[in-house]
Amino acid sequence: MGQTGKCHLCGKQCELTFEHVPPKKAYNNKKVHLINRDIFINHIISGNKPWDLSGLRYKVSQRGLGGYTLCSQCNNNTGDWYANDYVNFVNAIWDVLAKSNDIEKVKEVKLKVMYPLRIIKQILCMFASTMHPEFLDAHTDLRKYIIKKKDRNFDIKKYRISMYILKEPNNGWSSLEAMLCSNGKIKIVAYMDIYPVGYILEIDPSDDEFNYVTNINNMATDFEYDFKGTLSVTLNILERNTFMCGDFRTKSEMKKHIK
Repeated sequence: MGQTGKCHLCGKQCELTFEHVPPKKAYNNKKVHLINRDIFINHIISGNKPWDLSGLRYKVSQRGLGGYTLCSQCNNNTGDWYANDYVNFVNAIWDVLAKSNDIEKVKEVKLKVMYPLRIIKQILCMFASTMHPEFLDAHTDLRKYIIKKKDRNFDIKKYRISMYILKEPNNGWSSLEAMLCSNGKIKIVAYMDIYPVGYILEIDPSDDEFNYVTNINNMATDFEYDFKGTLSVTLNILERNTFMCGDFRTKSEMKKHIK
């Protein structure tokens, strides 16, 4: 039985269904251990290495990552319209990684992407599920863009979506956060790490982009819903050892900084 609340996508008050993030068929069908963000922060403050999660208290989700975030109609629609092509996209990444004899030596992956518009709408749908239920109330244009499957009115001056491949199994996400950059500017960002891929969503993006990531906004604007041709995308394989958005320092780099 679901829970009653506000659908993160359409905004209706109703009974909510469990939305898998990522989709269930994207290797998200087994139980997972969930660690509260505050517990994780206290763990780091106590002097522990961010990638060492041993001994931390966790909850168990038997059905994979996700939560009760979408009404049945939004869950069914987005599942039919976007999820299967997103699964195929992730499977293609898995295939490339599996064929690599030594993943330590692989720095980037080149892919041919089919149905780009469907894939990026699934990514945005997942971001909506990881955000506060009121997120799309403040971004009604983004709500319309996701709900109307053929809509291509994505404002690249208002939003930027970037992507990378995760070097190691790592899952986690944030809500919108204000980030103070080294140049003194403020970024409004959220990230979503769902192995083997990671994404960054920026609101009102500035000219400076995060290092190493691939801007995939063209997937949102340049292709029709039924476009079956291929888009070439090059993605860097990066480490994620903290919960800070855009932090891709390696363990060896972090050990030097800690020292």
